[in-house]
Amino acid sequence: MKVLIVGSECTPLVKVGGLGDVVGALPKALEKEGIEIAVCIPFYDVIDREKYRSGIIGTFSVEFHDEKHEVKVFKTLLPDSNVPVYLLENREFFGGGQVYFSANAMASDVTEIKRFAFFSKAVVEMMLSHIIQVDVVHCNDYHTAFIPNLLQSIYANKDHLGRIASVFTIHNLANQGIVDLSVLSEMDVEPTATPQLSFDTRDGDVDFILQGVLTADVVNAVSPTYAKEIMTPEFGEGIHHEISLRKKDLYGILNGIDTGFFNPETDKNIAHTYSISSWREGKALNKRKLQQKLGLDETPDIPVFGMVTRLAKQKGLDLVVEAATTLAKEGEVVILGVGEPEIERQLQEISAKHPKRIGCQFQFNASLAQQIYAGSDFFLMPSRFEPCGLGQLIAMRYGTVPIVRKTGGLADTVVDSVTGVLFEEMTSQSFTGAIKKAISWYRNEKKWPSIVQSAMQQDFSWQKSAKEYVTLYEEAVKKHRR
Repeated sequence: MKVLIVGSECTPLVKVGGLGDVVGALPKALEKEGIEIAVCIPFYDVIDREKYRSGIIGTFSVEFHDEKHEVKVFKTLLPDSNVPVYLLENREFFGGGQVYFSANAMASDVTEIKRFAFFSKAVVEMMLSHIIQVDVVHCNDYHTAFIPNLLQSIYANKDHLGRIASVFTIHNLANQGIVDLSVLSEMDVEPTATPQLSFDTRDGDVDFILQGVLTADVVNAVSPTYAKEIMTPEFGEGIHHEISLRKKDLYGILNGIDTGFFNPETDKNIAHTYSISSWREGKALNKRKLQQKLGLDETPDIPVFGMVTRLAKQKGLDLVVEAATTLAKEGEVVILGVGEPEIERQLQEISAKHPKRIGCQFQFNASLAQQIYAGSDFFLMPSRFEPCGLGQLIAMRYGTVPIVRKTGGLADTVVDSVTGVLFEEMTSQSFTGAIKKAISWYRNEKKWPSIVQSAMQQDFSWQKSAKEYVTLYEEAVKKHRR
């Protein structure tokens, strides 16, 4: 089976969030399952063009806004694998700036949506040009959600494209990619091209993620709980009814992590490597290095609470701000992330009030992220919603106990009082209660080692999930042929 995974980012070539981790790790696991897998992303300026370029393997043109735009195809390999990565280059659409046009990575800019509308059409043109042979195209989030519609509308009768099945994965339903109908005109797609599009465009705009939900052969969310949640008004972002219509074709598959990369025994980014048998000494040494690096009190016997996150409302950072006094009194806090300016301002304020107890770094720094996972005792994820979450999985791998809200993938992966702390209410009181519970474990010489070791023993590799994706691809092909 030949599968093309299409996304807006792919670790390590380019990463903004968890989507990049998935697109960079899942293909390696699928390769081991016998899938002929490939990845396709835009060739952004921020990608190291010397490190990942191996020459042009083809060119084609894409008609967009009544003009023909040339696209060059470069091919490289996903590091530590034989998985090909196809990089589509067009300076007008992919040159300049970052991957996304807003700090919180949400689709608030029409220019960004047009970027990915063009990319989606370019992917289909690449498949049409026979540069790559595909049985299943696996689309991810709003950025590539329109591809299934293109295959059923303007490309439906072109050559072999009608035989390609589609899978659409929802990583974050809140990021829908809603835009006015002028984008359809630029793509040369009529608002009535498919029944799904006619339904969507009645209100004068088009919702890209909704098109993926309604049009792909099968749909999945990145955890079983999130798959259920998005069919409810609370988590359905206004389209829960439409998602419910696809209930028979909706699956929940938990994300994994690259356990080869996220490995405290071999991680070159951390000061001291360690294993499940040497975690006490290893984490203590890493904690001290982390405290030194961020100018915090070098106190060995107080807990350090870590966060590696987008600075977005979704992530519950308002609860962290409200609990700052408690956190600073009981331990130390280390936060790494970029995002919304107002959240950054609030975190700067609490850091200024507690300079030796709270350290914030407003940047993307992969090496420092690893040091936070290794040097912290607890990992905070008080999310309003969390489709899957990778932070808690990585944290447990490093013996850092997660404190999380019971929602989405957090509820699926953290076992309360066994591998972490779960709290239910999105309130400061509930969150503070969870923190105090965690601290009581930390000070319990019998309880604490059991919690840390249980967390480190969890298997969140991609192997199990990859097998589920193979089944999903097979189901998409069967459904497409009916």
